[in-house]
Amino acid sequence: MKIESDHIRDEQLVIMHASGRIQMQDGDLFEQELGSVDSKAASRFVLDLAKCDFICSTALGAIIATKRRLMRQGIEMRLVVDRGDVLDVIRLTMIDRIVHVEPTVAAALESFPRLQDHGS
Repeated sequence: MKIESDHIRDEQLVIMHASGRIQMQDGDLFEQELGSVDSKAASRFVLDLAKCDFICSTALGAIIATKRRLMRQGIEMRLVVDRGDVLDVIRLTMIDRIVHVEPTVAAALESFPRLQDHGS
């Protein structure tokens, strides 16, 4: 598993890209990375799993816990999954009913409500 994050401060956005296989032994690191997203860093969060080819149940639980935590903090979350086994698992576990899923990062960004211009 590999995880990289992009923090775009002007847009109050964090995009986290995960790739490879997220296996049970990666669970603690995955949860820790997801836990780093908070309202001080962003008001919007995109978790990009498009380059993941496997995700374990521990990671699925971490996604649900993160969605709930972020919702309490007023942070909107999107999940990017476009094909394969990971998308099948997201659908079978009905996570797509809890977290808004899009096929690309661009589509996820478009799905967010527009940020209010603080200068007007």
